[in-house]
Amino acid sequence: MRKIKRITSIILAALMVVSLFVAVPMTASATTTAYVKVTSAPSDGDWSGEYLVVYEVDNEPNKVFNSAANLASGANTLQATFGVSDGNIDYDDTTAAAAVTIEKIGDTGYYSIKTANGSYIGRSNDQNGINESESALDNTIAWDNGSVKITSAGGAIMRYNTSASQFRYYKTTTYTNQKPIQLYKLTGSSTPTYTVTWKNGDSVIETDTGVESGAAPSYGGATPTKAEDNDNTYTFSGWYDGTTTYGLSDTLPNVTADVTYTAVFTANPKTPEPTTESTTAEPTTEPTTAEPTTEPTTA
Repeated sequence: MRKIKRITSIILAALMVVSLFVAVPMTASATTTAYVKVTSAPSDGDWSGEYLVVYEVDNEPNKVFNSAANLASGANTLQATFGVSDGNIDYDDTTAAAAVTIEKIGDTGYYSIKTANGSYIGRSNDQNGINESESALDNTIAWDNGSVKITSAGGAIMRYNTSASQFRYYKTTTYTNQKPIQLYKLTGSSTPTYTVTWKNGDSVIETDTGVESGAAPSYGGATPTKAEDNDNTYTFSGWYDGTTTYGLSDTLPNVTADVTYTAVFTANPKTPEPTTESTTAEPTTEPTTAEPTTEPTTA
C-alpha cells in the first residue's frame, strides 16, 4: 500500500509540472505601439507627448494633420485610411511622419507644438491662419466638451475646415463654424516593429517577430533544401520576397513592413546513365562427325 501511495504521489507531481508548462506558455512579451485617442485631460495636467491631430468623420476616413507638409500651402491633411482600429491609430512610418510633439514651456502654462519638420506652429493674432517659427510659439491645451481645444497666444483656436480640407487656427468669433479636433497620443515604444516570415515552399521555417523598422532581416535556421527529382538535384541559391529575387551574396533590404521571404533553388541536371547493352558471342563453327575411312574386307 505504501508503494502504491508513493507511485501516486510521483504521478501527481509530474502532472502538476506538466500543467505549469501548459498554463504558462513561454512567449515573448510584446508592447503594442499605437496612437491612442485622448478622452479626457491628463490626470497630472501635463499634455506633453507625441500626438496625431485628428478630425473624426462619421462613415468616412478620418482626417489627420500632416505636420510634415508645407503648412503655408494649405495642403496639410492626410486621409487616415491606415490602421484605425479599436479607437487607435497604428504607429508606422506614415503616421510617425505626420505627428506633432507637444512640450511644456517651463511653468508658463503654455505648450509648444513642434512639427515633423522641426518648426513650431501657433498663431500670433486672433485671425484665421497658421504661423510657423524656428522658435517655440505659445499654445494652451484643454479638454473641452468631448474634444481638444488648442488656443494660440493670439487667441485663434485650431480646428478643421471641411470646405478647404485643412487644419488652421480660426478666430474666436467664427471658430465654431469649423470642426473640433481630437488628439491621439503615442503609447508604447516609439519604434515600429514588423514580422519577417521565412518559407521553404509552402512551409514556414522561421518567423521573426518584433523586428524594428530599419533593421536588417536575418535568417537563423538550417539551410533550406529541396528534394531531387528524376531530372535534377537542387541547390539553395537565395530568397524571393514576392517582387525581387536575392542571391546568397546580395544584401536583403532593411525592414519597413511585414515581409515574407521564400527560399529559391537552382536546378542541377543529372548526368545520364550509360546506355550500352551486353552481348553473348555465338559459336562460329559447327561440330563435325568423322566418317570411317576404310571398309570391312572379306577373307
